[in-house]
Amino acid sequence: MPKIDITENADKYIATPKGELNYTVINGQGKLDYNGTNYEFTSALHLSGEDAKAFKKRLLAVFNEYKPRWFTGDKPTNKWFRTDKNNDSISIFSFSTKTSFTDEKGNVKPIHIKLINAKNKEVTLPEGEGVGNGSIGRLSGSIFMFEDKKENKCSLSLTLSGVQISKYVKYVATTGFDEDEDGDFEDFGGADGDFPHEKEKPEKKDKKKKKDKKKKEK
Repeated sequence: MPKIDITENADKYIATPKGELNYTVINGQGKLDYNGTNYEFTSALHLSGEDAKAFKKRLLAVFNEYKPRWFTGDKPTNKWFRTDKNNDSISIFSFSTKTSFTDEKGNVKPIHIKLINAKNKEVTLPEGEGVGNGSIGRLSGSIFMFEDKKENKCSLSLTLSGVQISKYVKYVATTGFDEDEDGDFEDFGGADGDFPHEKEKPEKKDKKKKKDKKKKEK
């Protein structure tokens, strides 16, 4: 679907109401997209109540203002938001953008997602840290539409350009396992990363040589 350059006006750019942030990846390599082909920066905003209603209304107003004339629908044909499977009163809005872009000269340049604190000042995530699920904040970005006249489709997407954090929850990576109370393995013994059994083999060979020596002496 070709992208529609909907407007150069201010309503193309949008900042959300404050809500709960989930699956926020805005630094490093980024995360693989759903197709598993490209890396992207992303964040999903959870809104409910009047905030969710007002944000949907605002997005639809921009959509209907700039949709192509041939499109007769009053809503995007794609899933422009989704409902939380555990709580249908929560609407989820996903923002994403690629981790880099190619300029007019063919140079690949990284995309920087701004991280803003509650005082509206840009800050930097400490090395190795990330924004964890349950953080509270707002997202900013741009509204884009994609059209397919042949299929009578017109979709809406939200790109990510900034994240404002009001309440920070540190991201903690999990392995997916629980602690094994019956096990005793902690790490591989050697500083060079050798497996324990690789060190035992030479010792067994040495013992065999000693036995062979004793037989010859007899």
